[in-house]
Amino acid sequence: LVTALISHSFDRDGEAREAILTSLAHFGRKSSLLVLSNIHAFLANHQKVSHLDHRVALLRTLNDVLTTNLNEIDSSTAGKIILLASDELTKPKKLSHEWQSTASMVLVTMGNRFINEVIDELSKKYVPGVLPNYYVVHTLGRLAAANVTGCMEHMGRILSTTLTLLGLAKHDSMRLVFATTLSSFCEAIIEHAASNQSTTSETSFSREVYGSYEVLSSMWMQTRDSKVLHAVVGALGKMCHLVSTPNLEVNAPKFVAVLLNLYRRQTSSRLPITEALCDVITAVTALKSTVLEPNLDQLIGNLHAQVTWICNAPDVKNADIVKNYNEVLRCFGILATCYSEILIGIILQKAELKEEKVRCGNLVILRHIINS
Repeated sequence: LVTALISHSFDRDGEAREAILTSLAHFGRKSSLLVLSNIHAFLANHQKVSHLDHRVALLRTLNDVLTTNLNEIDSSTAGKIILLASDELTKPKKLSHEWQSTASMVLVTMGNRFINEVIDELSKKYVPGVLPNYYVVHTLGRLAAANVTGCMEHMGRILSTTLTLLGLAKHDSMRLVFATTLSSFCEAIIEHAASNQSTTSETSFSREVYGSYEVLSSMWMQTRDSKVLHAVVGALGKMCHLVSTPNLEVNAPKFVAVLLNLYRRQTSSRLPITEALCDVITAVTALKSTVLEPNLDQLIGNLHAQVTWICNAPDVKNADIVKNYNEVLRCFGILATCYSEILIGIILQKAELKEEKVRCGNLVILRHIINS
């Protein structure tokens, strides 16, 4: 019966197809190994399924069964599924997002329990000096987000390999996925370092992270693609938490200056820039460092202008604008922990201006600083 359902799971009739896939998933909840092994056998033995959507539908069903029954899977079945999903991940000669993202989803689900096996399989396709498949990079980033603890023992090797690959990424699509994945790696390290049982510190991978920081800041920031630029800026912001103190103190003022310059160029979407600014300010103030003092007048002036604008903007409903506003206020709260005298001095200077809009911005900022 299961074999028949799998074979006919891409019926021409949409309602029939949905009913078949629902039945398969229902069987999977009660007899997971039976359904998983049969889907695996079908996909492995039918490399040229006439309808790609059929293949994707079966992979989705496979993932649904795994999600609800992962603890019942034995290591032998797990190995077969990981190998199958890895093959599906890199099989298309051209990017096929629906197909490959579904295979990636299967690997990430498996990584919740079989993280070592999944990373070992992906590592065969993520080797120094050879540009990997887009979805291999993407999947590694998703694994880091899904299983922070499990990924940590592999993180040094993954970051070292990544460093050898960044120079090979010439196209915007690859730079985008590398930057996004590096952000995920950094967030995983930060989260793991903050846990009580962790032996990892935020500087455990500082050498590898700084190598990537240098490539992104010197070579990738010149991109004209706004998505790539925002991803690169986001990754650099996260890296600021993980590099060594000397490297942070040298690079933080430069990075802040770059971000302030980007505000003038990026008038449509400022949120990624502000989030990166918040990251670098947080990293510097955590050290009680004063290296940002030369940037403060311009920095505070720019942030103040954004608060003033949104305070007086009529009926702002754009979610990104509201999020950016909250991040700007967060920057003020963090700056106040280290530069309170300078910050209050600048705000008092602006209080002397007669413009009601500026005074409104002042009050909002002061209220936030007091509350934080």
